[in-house]
Amino acid sequence: DDFRRLADGLRAKDPAAFAEAYRRFGAALRVAVRRLLPDELRRDYDSLDFVQDVWASFLAAPLDRYRFDAPDDLVGFLARLGRNRAVEVFRGRFGTAKR
Repeated sequence: DDFRRLADGLRAKDPAAFAEAYRRFGAALRVAVRRLLPDELRRDYDSLDFVQDVWASFLAAPLDRYRFDAPDDLVGFLARLGRNRAVEVFRGRFGTAKR
């Protein structure tokens, strides 16, 4: 019930729900991003840079299109956002002939 209220608040873009999600799942997101960050990016980027990008993307996402039935669903979604951001930066840095 508690998580269901949180998920409903996130879909409604309630600032208090976002603050609660950050408080409850911020540490899990940091761990996930650190695990997913390629070694080639670690020397130029801190994992917290990606964590901040994930939260910004999450705030802007159309959350009414997603369904989070359990806390693991939300953490998984956040981790995918982090992975996608790391892949995007990696491709930009290492995917061109210039580099």
